[in-house]
Amino acid sequence: MTRVLALASLLAACAHAPRVVEPPRGRAFWLALRDAKFVLPAGESREAILRDAEALVESEDPVLRDDVGYGLVVAWVYREHSVAAPALVEFTGHLQQRLGQREGPVLSRSFAALSLSIIAAAELKQPVLSQAQFDALLDAATDELVLETDLRGHDPKLGWIHATAHTADLLKFLARDDRLSGLQQDRIVNAVVYRLSHGPAFVWGEDERIAGVLRSLLMRKDARVEVFEAWLGTLAPAWKALWAGSPLDRDAYAQLGNVKQTLRSLHALLAATAPSPTLDATREKVLETVIGLQ
Repeated sequence: MTRVLALASLLAACAHAPRVVEPPRGRAFWLALRDAKFVLPAGESREAILRDAEALVESEDPVLRDDVGYGLVVAWVYREHSVAAPALVEFTGHLQQRLGQREGPVLSRSFAALSLSIIAAAELKQPVLSQAQFDALLDAATDELVLETDLRGHDPKLGWIHATAHTADLLKFLARDDRLSGLQQDRIVNAVVYRLSHGPAFVWGEDERIAGVLRSLLMRKDARVEVFEAWLGTLAPAWKALWAGSPLDRDAYAQLGNVKQTLRSLHALLAATAPSPTLDATREKVLETVIGLQ
C-alpha cells in the first residue's frame, strides 16, 4: 500500500510539473542571442529567427518567455525597428491567431498579447499594419479580455501568466492609435467593464494595467466619454445594493473591489497629466465615484 501511495503521489506531481519542451533551435541558441543583446548572428536572418521565436510565447520556461521571447520583440520591433514590414505583418498575424485559440494553453494567449503590445506601441511611431489589420487586432484583443477564463497572475512554477494584464497592455497602446474609431473606443470600455465585473479579485496589479487602458482612451483628442461616464453612474447604486443584500455576495464584493482599485489607479494617472477642462471634469467624476464606493 505504501508503494502504491508513493507512486500515486509521484504521478500527481508529474501531472502538475511544467512540460519540458525543446524550443525551435534549442534553448542554448536563444540564451546566447539574449546574452548578445539580440545582435543578429552571422549568417542568420531576422525573419527566420522571428518566425521561430513565435513558439517561445507558449514555453513553460519563464526565461524563454520573458527574457528571450519578449526581449527579442522589444529589441527588434520597438527599439530598432529592424524587422521588415512583411515579416512583421506575418508575425503579428500569427500572434493574433493565438489570441483566438480558446482551447490552447493560456501562456500562448497571454504572451502573444504581451508581444503584440510591443508591436502596437511601435505602430504609434512607425505603422505597418493596414486599417483592416488594425481593426482585426483590436477585435482579437477585446475578445481576449472578455473571453479569457484563466485569470491567474503568477504561478510558483510557471512564473507570470497574467493574461488580463498583458491584454490590457495591448489595449493600452491600441487605444492611443489614430486609427481607432469612436465605436472601437466604446468596444474597449465595454470589454473593460466586463472584465472588472466577472471573475475573482485581482491581486497581481491587474487593476493598474486596466487603468492604463482607460487613461489612454480618456487622453485622446477625440475621446468619447459617454459610455465610460454612464458606467460610472451605475457603480454607487450597485455598491448600495451589495450591502443591502443578505448574506453578502462575495463575488460581487470582489468585483466591485476590482472596480474601486482600478478607478483609484486611474485617478492617480489622470492627476499626473496636464490639466484640461474635459479631462479635469472626468477626473472629478472618477473621484466622486471612488468616494461613493466607501
